[in-house]
Amino acid sequence: TVMNHQLIHHREEFYQALGIATGSAPGVFLANIYLNCMDILLLDQIGTKVQYYKRFVDDSIIFCTCPTTDIQRIQNSFHGNIKWEITDTTETTSSVVFLDLALSIKRETREINWRTHWKELNSYLYVPRSSAHPTGVFAALILGETKRLFRTNKSKATLLQCIDHFRKKLHLRGYSYDEIDYWINKSLKGQSCKTKNQ
Repeated sequence: TVMNHQLIHHREEFYQALGIATGSAPGVFLANIYLNCMDILLLDQIGTKVQYYKRFVDDSIIFCTCPTTDIQRIQNSFHGNIKWEITDTTETTSSVVFLDLALSIKRETREINWRTHWKELNSYLYVPRSSAHPTGVFAALILGETKRLFRTNKSKATLLQCIDHFRKKLHLRGYSYDEIDYWINKSLKGQSCKTKNQ
């Protein structure tokens, strides 16, 4: 059952006593259902001050006109064992991180900008090129990541910076620049065609 997860690590067995094991199939779905009640509580109490609110499991982003401490107080009042932290706020910085995006707002125009965010502890352990995977795996890796970079960068300048970063990390994993550039260009051509057709 969902409440009795068995975990095996280095031939030792462990059982999840409380909650849902990280990485289990229904985990995200059930967490989102449960925390939906917290969303309702938050919006009931300060909904008029909220301009935008999204949450994915335990990460949320909110644009509002009230102090972030008010939001944190309401979120932390939902359940005694769930404690929310404010990791970024435009009260103290010019941008905030939400999932794999770094978001910033131009205060004068209220324009939202975004770019790809990589966590500091990211080891970039892409499938090594020397691995015995089928060739299509390597192509799919490059095509998929390039597509993600295209979607998570608003400006062409940040897109090109992120692609260059990605190229260097792939090269360190044994990929040739010729192969990398071939698949990146193929992906970008497909993305620009889709953009023109929309």
